[in-house]
Amino acid sequence: LPTGTLTVDAAADEWAKAIADDPWQQQSPVVLTGVIDRHDRRWTLTDAEGVAAPLHGVEGDLLKLLAVTAGHPATVFGEWGTAGFRPAAVVRERVVAL
Repeated sequence: LPTGTLTVDAAADEWAKAIADDPWQQQSPVVLTGVIDRHDRRWTLTDAEGVAAPLHGVEGDLLKLLAVTAGHPATVFGEWGTAGFRPAAVVRERVVAL
């Protein structure tokens, strides 16, 4: 498991650098820690600094992510791209694939 994660702002900065290096890149792997929430059909991950990243993906996977995290901060593995952050797995007591 990773020993540290990025903030949402740092992940956005890393994405900007990745796009500058390779404009054809579609996504980049990233690990974020934050709280998952859903407001008016918009999914977000909000980090400890209060910055929210938009989430996207299969609705069932996002619902599973919300259920596993239960409103608590969690470490989430995924891909950062033009649409925001797409979660792939979450760590609570163990790694849970989405």
